[in-house]
Amino acid sequence: MKKSIFSIITMCALCFFALTSCQKEENLQDAHSQVSMGKSQYPEAIAAEDLPSPATAPYIETASFINNHGTEQTGWLDGQEIRFRSTDDSLAIISGDILVHKSAIKTDKNAIETRAATYQYGRSWTNKIVYYQIDAQFPSVLRNSFLTACYEWNRLTGIRFVQRTSTAQVNYIYVFRGNGDYSMLGMIGGKQNLSLNDTNQGVAIHELGHALGMVHEHQRSDRDIALIINPSADPSSVINRFQSYNYGAFDWNSIMLYRSKPLGNGTYDMVRRSDRRAFPNTIESARAVGRYALPSVNDINLMRSIYR
Repeated sequence: MKKSIFSIITMCALCFFALTSCQKEENLQDAHSQVSMGKSQYPEAIAAEDLPSPATAPYIETASFINNHGTEQTGWLDGQEIRFRSTDDSLAIISGDILVHKSAIKTDKNAIETRAATYQYGRSWTNKIVYYQIDAQFPSVLRNSFLTACYEWNRLTGIRFVQRTSTAQVNYIYVFRGNGDYSMLGMIGGKQNLSLNDTNQGVAIHELGHALGMVHEHQRSDRDIALIINPSADPSSVINRFQSYNYGAFDWNSIMLYRSKPLGNGTYDMVRRSDRRAFPNTIESARAVGRYALPSVNDINLMRSIYR
């Protein structure tokens, strides 16, 4: 009798944990239908305002969340020297995690200067709806990170993320595990790739920020007001600036800001202009305490301004 009761209790416990797991997955799947401006339903989320300010906090020595793999080549984009690495015959990664068509990159510096070509990235998504399709082999932990990122952007901005169900939904994000974390800028048109390797939800929020049209904070057109760029820094990361739409002042709390990267001998690729000191970012500051960073107030306002 005791053995039978123990078996029943065990089965009930297993059913409870399975149901809890399914409910969490279902909640994430329904992220695109939820719009709540309150606090995140996930306790591991942390607002930038609740972190030590990256402008004053000590520099955090952590591994960069950007994965750099493959051989880099040199080219020119918007008249600036860059380094890029290929993902296939038609696509390349610049600035650490931004995916572009190779046709925008020129190998002849004189040609780019003569033609004054400008890289045009994508536009905002129609009707504030972003369709997505997840690769069948995408690991569940990364899937949850991506869907959590969808939930957070939806909760904070009202932008909806809807799983693609029809070929009539021609513009969509294809989410997969590639060789690093990267995304295209804005809606390019047709199928566009978004790769995740890092399980931290803040990284997924960052990559979705790109997919929604946000450039890196340290690459905005007026970044020299706030930053000093080391001339010996890697051109693939922080040298090139975008012709960006700048909403408000330079934002040290932005989810789109990289941390200073050490170059050796006490030097960094970029430092604050105000005191020439290195700085962390919210993604790594949150990771250091076992949490994930949310978009800053300025990030949210920028998205609301773009997606009115």
